Amino acid sequence: MYLVLAGSILTGKDNKVIRSGAILIENNCIVYIGEKRNIPKINDKEIQIIDLTNFIVMPGLIDCHVHLAFDGSNSPVEHMKQSSDKELFELMQKNAITLLDSGVTTVRDLGARSYLDMEIKRMINNNEISGPNLLTSNRPITSIDGHCWFMGGECKDIHDIKNIIEDHVSHEADWIKIMASGGGLTEGTAMWEDQFSLQELTFTVEEAHKKNKRIAAHAHGTTSIKNVVKSNVDTIEHCTWVTKEGYLYNEEATQQIIEKNIYVCPTINTKWKKNEKRKRERIPQLKEMYQKGVKFITGTDAGISNVPHSDYVDGMEAMQEMGMKNEEIIFASTLLAAKGLGIGEITGSLEVGKRADLIAVQDNPYNNLSTLHRIEWIMVSGQIYKS
Repeated sequence: MYLVLAGSILTGKDNKVIRSGAILIENNCIVYIGEKRNIPKINDKEIQIIDLTNFIVMPGLIDCHVHLAFDGSNSPVEHMKQSSDKELFELMQKNAITLLDSGVTTVRDLGARSYLDMEIKRMINNNEISGPNLLTSNRPITSIDGHCWFMGGECKDIHDIKNIIEDHVSHEADWIKIMASGGGLTEGTAMWEDQFSLQELTFTVEEAHKKNKRIAAHAHGTTSIKNVVKSNVDTIEHCTWVTKEGYLYNEEATQQIIEKNIYVCPTINTKWKKNEKRKRERIPQLKEMYQKGVKFITGTDAGISNVPHSDYVDGMEAMQEMGMKNEEIIFASTLLAAKGLGIGEITGSLEVGKRADLIAVQDNPYNNLSTLHRIEWIMVSGQIYKS
């Protein structure tokens, strides 16, 4: 049992702040949170007191879109292709720890091969290795020679799609992912090109939901975005609104995203801080979507070209360009992210009954987002990782 004493606690719910707060943790869960003076009487002699009275304690961060099996170099795809499963597994362990060091206590991995993400999750859950709480999707469903075909999820028709979904379910994947459009990392594909028809996408979503699995759709192209919205996916990844001629935003599809409560992970990351062209092209669309009420959740696409797993907070800072306030960005990176991933009752905020995923920082990130670049203390699933 742990008793965490904090200078202030950002609960992550309704922007509530508790001054001179305390959190009591037992069996990996929060059993009390409130003012220090109201701590219930404790008889457990084994209680360990954690003095964080000089710090701000808040929920651990959530990255909704990572690739543990990519190395974040100039050529992550080539590195993956040339690596053995053993080498990739070692890389994935390293990247998982890097994310946790950054204060990210929950991640959704959206693309791996050979069930390696499943094994990483098993070892983390069994305390054999350190890492954040992991949601898996394994091999993305893609077309023949389609985006990320080298992960092993190629499908030529709905029978292949049905089989791969059943295979993922049997291996206890948490999510299903489909590549609705091409992508920038895979030669021979184009971001604006559809990889599946509306009928195939609808079939995929219905099959996933029959198996009680949520489904994420990689969609860059405007047509593919409109199709995944019609097919009722749970999250849209990237949502770039690109065509062969340029960018083409669609207001009607945006309204349907809102009405259907589809979460959007625009994968804003460290590249956005350095790329003025990207910001000019993408920010106006995203700003309009956010102002209309689209639910954006934070995900970095960590592992792709020049996006290391260590730079999570850079993505948060880039979200300020959309006109989001610090507290809105933190919400998108904690409780809203958890809700988008279907685990809002488990983590994302500091409440009684929830998993103890906590971090501590020097300053209040509502006022100073950059304080999140330096995480002073980390607890994941009720276990102290960094003290």
